Amino acid sequence: DIVFLNCGSRFGELEYVQQHADRLRAFVEKGGSIYASDWSWLAAEVLYPDPIDFHAADDLNAWDNKVGTRAPITARIKTAEWIEALGFSDFTIASMLTSWGPMNAMGPGTDLFIEGDFTIYEGSAVITAKPLTVRFPAGQGQILYTSFHYESVDDAMVNKLISHIVYEL
Repeated sequence: DIVFLNCGSRFGELEYVQQHADRLRAFVEKGGSIYASDWSWLAAEVLYPDPIDFHAADDLNAWDNKVGTRAPITARIKTAEWIEALGFSDFTIASMLTSWGPMNAMGPGTDLFIEGDFTIYEGSAVITAKPLTVRFPAGQGQILYTSFHYESVDDAMVNKLISHIVYEL
């Protein structure tokens, strides 16, 4: 079973996530999978704070973490299995949504699937080789988090990416 937590859902609101955290955690612990994207990063952080370190010093402060710009991103697939399955090793994300939440680092046991170079609002700094799509185990289940929206990627690549991600879960 998979639960999809899309950007713009209420799972980007701390109080809402905290209200549903026990049920979501139990779902994952019993073997369920969660796919979380962009602003729903907060769900991954509340449920399991250690596998992903988000940009903000306080990972629960949504506004401190929403620093990604709309500038294009050069993305790279980081596993041989994904490269073989998808048929490409890099791609461009044409435009991110304003104020997306970048990841800074991964904890032990977190798998890196896609990394990229991007710009943040803080001094227009260019950040290189940071995670964009990761997965980590939790109990008998797993959580896959991706920073970006797929409508900003070439349609043929999107179909391959989404299909492969769902297959991973």
